[in-house]
Amino acid sequence: MTGSDRPRGGDARSGRPLPTVASCHHPLSLTREARRKRGGGSPRGRGGRGTDWEMAFPWKSVEKVGSELGKNLKRKAICSSTMNCEDLIEEESLVGGEEDSRRISMEIDDLRSHLAGKMRELEYCKEIKKLRTELSLKAKEMEGLKKQNEELQAKSESSQKNLLELEITRLNDIIELMKEDDEYKEVLVGRLVSKERQSNDELQEARKELIKGFEYMLTGRTSIGIKRMGELDKKPFQDACKRKYAHDEYESIASELVSRWQEEMKKSSWHPFKIVMIDGKEKEVVDGGDEKLRNLWIEQGDDVCNAVKNALCELNEYNASGRYVVPELWNFRKGRKAKMEEVMERIFREIDDLRSHLAGKIRELEYCKEIKKLRTELSLKSKEMEGLKKQNEELQAKCESSQKNGFEYMLTGRASIGIKRMGELDEKPFQDACKRKYAHDNYESEATLLASTWQVEMKEPSWHPFKIVMVDGKEKEIVDDDDEKLRNLSIEYGDDVKNAVITAMRELNEYNASGLYPVSELWNFSIGRRATTQEAVQFVLGRMKILTSKQRILLFSPVVAH
Repeated sequence: MTGSDRPRGGDARSGRPLPTVASCHHPLSLTREARRKRGGGSPRGRGGRGTDWEMAFPWKSVEKVGSELGKNLKRKAICSSTMNCEDLIEEESLVGGEEDSRRISMEIDDLRSHLAGKMRELEYCKEIKKLRTELSLKAKEMEGLKKQNEELQAKSESSQKNLLELEITRLNDIIELMKEDDEYKEVLVGRLVSKERQSNDELQEARKELIKGFEYMLTGRTSIGIKRMGELDKKPFQDACKRKYAHDEYESIASELVSRWQEEMKKSSWHPFKIVMIDGKEKEVVDGGDEKLRNLWIEQGDDVCNAVKNALCELNEYNASGRYVVPELWNFRKGRKAKMEEVMERIFREIDDLRSHLAGKIRELEYCKEIKKLRTELSLKSKEMEGLKKQNEELQAKCESSQKNGFEYMLTGRASIGIKRMGELDEKPFQDACKRKYAHDNYESEATLLASTWQVEMKEPSWHPFKIVMVDGKEKEIVDDDDEKLRNLSIEYGDDVKNAVITAMRELNEYNASGLYPVSELWNFSIGRRATTQEAVQFVLGRMKILTSKQRILLFSPVVAH
């Protein structure tokens, strides 16, 4: 499209009429040279941007460019007078039409992009304004929060300060109390230390007194005893001298050797010890490489040398300053110094043993008194029995003729059925034993006394010489022949006396185990057992038949002693 073919009605965007070619030289007819000369007159230019007025009103720039182009064309037309005006216009229009179209479209694109940028800038300005408003509100809010925070911080600091002051006051009070408590504890510790020292002194004094008082009782033969610390053991010296000297004087030589080495150990100039480290601690031990000890080992052997070393260790531990033998309570079982508890336990055991021994002696004295009393009573009873015996002999002499076949004969041991005192000792074995043992005529009283003593002994509930045995699958209680009292009785008086006591004990255990005193019982002497009632009645009736009437009268009539 040429410049003459463009619409004349005006610009489509602004509505303004465009200038004609004849009057003002349309801007599309500008040549490249004119555009180069115009340079920065374009709305945007090549080297920079137009003014704000040109960017806001682009048609003004177009009019300005058009006027400049018109002037240039006019100047050119004057200079080229030979050319026809119509040809010049047509030529310029044809040459610059395409370039102007491209330039205009480029400027339009530039304007659009510029307007779009401005729109974005306006939007950014609105956003920035909004953000500034929000920032202003936030700043005010921050100021309020800052003031509130300062107030709270001031209150918090004041409250913390008050709490800190209260805590400091409380801690000061606690410190004061702790100081008072520490002072009280220091005083208490001082008292306890003094009491401990006093107690230790008392214990040491008590230990010394125990060593002095019980040295005779607590010997080396017991688990707790007295050991003389630093004293040489004589046995190794005696053994060594016995091997070395064959004659009988080895004991005196050993004693002399012991005395010489005991005196040697007392010398302060001889100190056969050395310091060694044991478990990180220094300890003083006997120096086995000492010249004297080495010579002693060569002459007498290991046992003697070890005995001297042990004595040196004890002296160095218990009396290093004085180097003399000191007694010490010793636990021989554990090989160490005895504790006070162990010593007191040992002493209490000794006291209990002594008390038991004294109790046994007291019981023996009581038994002796009881036996003496029984002997006196038996003597009186013997005299009384002598009188009764004489009286009985007189009565027997009077009644012998009238009671030959009486009831008394019928109920004696010579008959098959009679009365037997169960649990009563038979005196005949005692009389026989005493007759053999005592040659004088007083054996009968001795036998009576012995029988009475054992009759009383059988009544003792503490003595129960019985044992349980199995007979035909059943338990049965029999007399224990191995009982100590029965065994001693058999040794002293014989088996007959022992058997008599065993028989009486068996009868007591069977017929009167609770009371332990003799009881009367109908007895079948021919069979050796308890008589039944039928046997007793038959025997009495049989005997009654052979008695005369006079004998029956004498039998059942009372006998008056004169």
